[in-house]
Amino acid sequence: MLTRIYDGRNRTFFFTDLMVFRRINQPQGVADTCPTERMRLGDFAPTGRTVYDPATGSGGANRVPFAGNVIPSSRSSHFARALLAVIPRPNVPTQALNFLGMQRIKENQLVWMLKIDHRFKDRHSVTTVFRYNWMESYEDRSASQTKIHSNFYNDFPTAYHGLVHWDWILHPTLLCKFTFGGTDWFGDFRQTPHIDYRVPNAFGPGFPALRLAAHNLTAIGANVDRTVHSRIYNFQNALSWTRGAHKLKFGFRYDHQQDNTQTLGNKNGTYTFGPFASGLVGMATSGHAFASFLLGAPQTANVQFGLPYLAQPGAWNLRPGRLESDPAADA
Repeated sequence: MLTRIYDGRNRTFFFTDLMVFRRINQPQGVADTCPTERMRLGDFAPTGRTVYDPATGSGGANRVPFAGNVIPSSRSSHFARALLAVIPRPNVPTQALNFLGMQRIKENQLVWMLKIDHRFKDRHSVTTVFRYNWMESYEDRSASQTKIHSNFYNDFPTAYHGLVHWDWILHPTLLCKFTFGGTDWFGDFRQTPHIDYRVPNAFGPGFPALRLAAHNLTAIGANVDRTVHSRIYNFQNALSWTRGAHKLKFGFRYDHQQDNTQTLGNKNGTYTFGPFASGLVGMATSGHAFASFLLGAPQTANVQFGLPYLAQPGAWNLRPGRLESDPAADA
């Protein structure tokens, strides 16, 4: 009851509920293989694999090895220099499984519900329900919180739900009910977000997926991003007629559903680096996947809707067998 404004005694009732949920799960024991500090500097002498200069020779043959098995810093591509800043550094002094961390999973959820019942007259009453559901779920395998491992994900589903019931007593033996309801649901699923670097002119704004196809190096990034937007509406009418010991029911229902799913996966690009680009044809122990990465020479490159156009001043240029940046941009 609101004095002098509204008297809802025995006419208006409401109920509300709020649920807040938070969960943190942090098991230990995640082990990855990351490039060593010497490899990051271009020194591949400890690997026992000879690294060859892809700018020499022809068709992968007659190439000249780098002096001392070290790639000069001037030969590192703009692509590699930009991504090295976010690739985790080893925290264990070994070649394999040299990064020990944790797998942190966080989940936050908020659900709010409001229900209002109001009786206008003895024969007319309305019930309304509104529900809001928000959830955030994400996983981070990196102890340093760099958020770039291949199984990192970020999921933000949000839903709005509304319902209105109108009960109309036409006669003591005749009850008519109208119901209208609707749900609006949106989900945003992202992998490896929150990284400033992106491939120039790629179709997506996110961090690319890097695959090092040899030497057991851990994959970086992933591309299964997607958004899902769904709307569902329904309207129904039910008429109930009581005749002595018999009850008859009539009615109809109309449903409308609209889904808009946009798969954004691989819009950022997937780049696979192998030993071939920095090796010698016919020599199995030559070349290194990370050396090819430093040189900006992927073995394969693909995106969802075709290869991104990379040729622009100060960006990357796509050339046969090479992924390079403009020399002026590297300066």
